[in-house]
Amino acid sequence: HKKNNLVKHKFLIDQLSVIYKDNFELSKKNLNHFIFLTLNFKNYTKILDSHLTPMYYYIYDKNGNKYTENIMKFDDLNNEFNEFNDKYNLNIPKNSINNYKLNITKNILTRNDLNKRSLKLINTIYKKDFEYFGYDIRE
Repeated sequence: HKKNNLVKHKFLIDQLSVIYKDNFELSKKNLNHFIFLTLNFKNYTKILDSHLTPMYYYIYDKNGNKYTENIMKFDDLNNEFNEFNDKYNLNIPKNSINNYKLNITKNILTRNDLNKRSLKLINTIYKKDFEYFGYDIRE
């Protein structure tokens, strides 16, 4: 099992190395290059351990019916988890989500760094995510 994970991680690192051409600098150029290469790839949902798969695939069927009743958004995870906890009487201490350290990179890149081509790809591929989860599409 451990060897299988190492092979899987090596494969992911190799994919990223090809995409970034071993230049992992957090830059506007690399951001847009990454989006262009990955989202233009026919099987983009299969690469990078399926991290690019639209979220609605996991929550809705082909007819738009939800598989699950509860969806929590990362934007407001602590409050939504508290509501979930209360709804199902889980007796988990309030605000326990806030007690975990998150791996947050200081945002030096923002959506304003996306070029028109990247925005178009994102808006096209993740259109249903924006619709189903109540986010605005930015042009």
